[in-house]
Amino acid sequence: MTTPASVTTTGTMKVYDNAEQQVQRLRKELEAVDLERALVRRRRAQVEGRRRRLQRLQSRWWVSNNAAERMVIHLVGNQNATLQDVARAKARLKVLAQLNAANDCFYIWHAGPFATINGCRLGRLPSFMTVEWVDINAGLGQSMLLLDTLVRRAGFRFRDHQLMPLGSFSKIIKLPRGRDEAGLVPSSPRASGGNALNLYYDEANLVFFPRRNLNAALVAFLRCVEEFGTYVEQQDPTLRLPHRIQDGGKVGGLSISLIQGEEETWTRALKYLLTDLKWLLAWSAKRVAT
Repeated sequence: MTTPASVTTTGTMKVYDNAEQQVQRLRKELEAVDLERALVRRRRAQVEGRRRRLQRLQSRWWVSNNAAERMVIHLVGNQNATLQDVARAKARLKVLAQLNAANDCFYIWHAGPFATINGCRLGRLPSFMTVEWVDINAGLGQSMLLLDTLVRRAGFRFRDHQLMPLGSFSKIIKLPRGRDEAGLVPSSPRASGGNALNLYYDEANLVFFPRRNLNAALVAFLRCVEEFGTYVEQQDPTLRLPHRIQDGGKVGGLSISLIQGEEETWTRALKYLLTDLKWLLAWSAKRVAT
């Protein structure tokens, strides 16, 4: 038979056992929480380390990015400056392409009734103005140099003549027919053979008929202009010399030969000749520009 005292003892033991189990359970939970807290602290330390590394990397990135932006700004500035230089260079090139040095080297104009080339007057009008032969000879030499320059630029070669531009004492070599001059440079003054015609007048020279020699040289020079003019018109059908050159040494219907008492006609013929040369010069400038 169970007594009250034993029942009380048994109840107390059960309560004690329950409390002990609860304590053990709480201890285990506390240990688990401690372990979890330790794990959280480790993870937090790892995250903090990563955060600091990311912060350092971000700082480095901003430094690099700022440097790159400064470099881009510098390069864009250089690019804009280069583009401006290129634009100015193209504009300058366009202007220079329209220039022709030959126009400056051989300036053809007029002074009253006289045609001029580089300021040298061609022609004689004793009743109007006395033009010295020094001036005329220099102008004829400049005219031959101009034709020789245009011929060289075009790669053209005369059939029967060779130009020798020697300033105020220029000559024209009349080549013998049938002679092979293929090895000569166009308008080379070293052409061999033939007769030399003086494209100048020297009153002090002890040469018989100096005017006749000058006239022969003028006719030969006019033929050279005609021959080159024909070649140019074949190259550019739109171009026609303003003063036609005819057989017998005539330009624009006027004789190129100097005849006593017909100085006015001779002066006009020389003006026509320089006008034709000016047209040939314009064609050459257009050809080089294109």
